[in-house]
Amino acid sequence: MKRVLLAGFLALSAPVMANPVNLMVFGDSLSVGHKIKPQDSYCSKLQQALLKDNYQVKIINFSKSGETTGGAVAKMKSALKHKPDGVILQLGSNDAFQKVPLDNTKKNLATLIEFFQQNEMLLHHLNLNL
Repeated sequence: MKRVLLAGFLALSAPVMANPVNLMVFGDSLSVGHKIKPQDSYCSKLQQALLKDNYQVKIINFSKSGETTGGAVAKMKSALKHKPDGVILQLGSNDAFQKVPLDNTKKNLATLIEFFQQNEMLLHHLNLNL
């Protein structure tokens, strides 16, 4: 079963899994680790925490500094070539910085969620009532 995880919530079924899970982080500079040491980045810390708790997870960092929800929609299909089992969406702050209308951001996030649902990568999502 493939999963998408939003807002950093991880919902894997058991601490020890038979096959490693490819977990993609699809985000912006916060995920990239802009201007910090690679070992201190979100993806590195997430990988370390999961391994410490015996989760067999490989983090795929599909993030880009400055990424917007519109940019993510434009490249969502290319994310599949990395064969993720699950996805963490960490997007939206650059939309606000660039004054993208909130309705556009909501629409783009809904498009991303629907896309990953259709590709069987959705386990749970949050209704954030933006």
